[in-house]
Amino acid sequence: MGSVKQSLAFFTNGHVDAPSYEAAILSARSHFEDGAPPYMPQYWKRAYGSSGTIRAIADVIEKNGLGKGVTPDSLDALKRRFIAFGHVSRIDMPGLRPDRASTVVGGLAILIGVMHELDIEDLTPIEAGLRMGVMWDLTLREMRRDRREQSVRDFARKFHVDEGRAARVADDALSLLEQLKPATDTAARLLYWSALLHEVGQAVSQTGHHKHGAYMIENADLPGFTTRDQRTMSRLLMAQKGNLRKVEEFLSDTDFARAVVALRLAIVFMHARIALADAQPKLRMKNRIELELRRELVSGHPTLSYWIEKEQENWDEVGVDLSLRTGS
Repeated sequence: MGSVKQSLAFFTNGHVDAPSYEAAILSARSHFEDGAPPYMPQYWKRAYGSSGTIRAIADVIEKNGLGKGVTPDSLDALKRRFIAFGHVSRIDMPGLRPDRASTVVGGLAILIGVMHELDIEDLTPIEAGLRMGVMWDLTLREMRRDRREQSVRDFARKFHVDEGRAARVADDALSLLEQLKPATDTAARLLYWSALLHEVGQAVSQTGHHKHGAYMIENADLPGFTTRDQRTMSRLLMAQKGNLRKVEEFLSDTDFARAVVALRLAIVFMHARIALADAQPKLRMKNRIELELRRELVSGHPTLSYWIEKEQENWDEVGVDLSLRTGS
């Protein structure tokens, strides 16, 4: 929720009083109450607090004799002490730096709210924080246990994505991208995960599923992914079909443009029911996109010519020439 945000929203101009605290706590509780049931005490043995604000609150409670540990009673005692000061600029307590007071005031309201909603009677502050999670995530990636892979597969299952179709497009898209020689491995990984989720928007509607999927990916909680990663994947899903004007401004990124080409062609081959091993395409991209296919493949699959023509039209709209050559 954010301690600073809570402080600014409810303790206007730094004023601290009982009505403001009650409103801030009620707001915090409203955020947690709907998600609380799976986290009630019967599902865990000990609760930990891992933020700097929680450690600061615990330190103030201890150094001012307001209670033993972080409990509802000690938090209430600290709240009453803050109210007695009346303004963040007047808060002067051992263990609390003056420059942290405005943040801790809002953080306390959030902590009281979450402990109330989750029925936590005792919270143990710990040193581990966001940086520890980042280090653990990086360690898992080095061990080839990338949590992003699991996030994508969990998300696909949640929305009943056809795993066979998704895997086929993902594998074909990677093979096509390899021919285009992207500058970084990041492009390949994001393309692969995007391809696995390219039909996720069908959970909303068959019509415009690429738009629905793009919105879902950009706004979903996908553990392990950065906001930038999800935004890139969202744009790839948006670009998988139809006109390319909607992503035209991003096509100046060469790796992104290559990923879009690979994804769109992989989907074309799937729709035409052509295995990539049978197609054996040769793909190049510099100032233009050059696709070479065997002549008998094109003549034997009438819809393939239709799909390629549509691709040529769509790329032409954004000033990129796609040429098809047929060979023996």
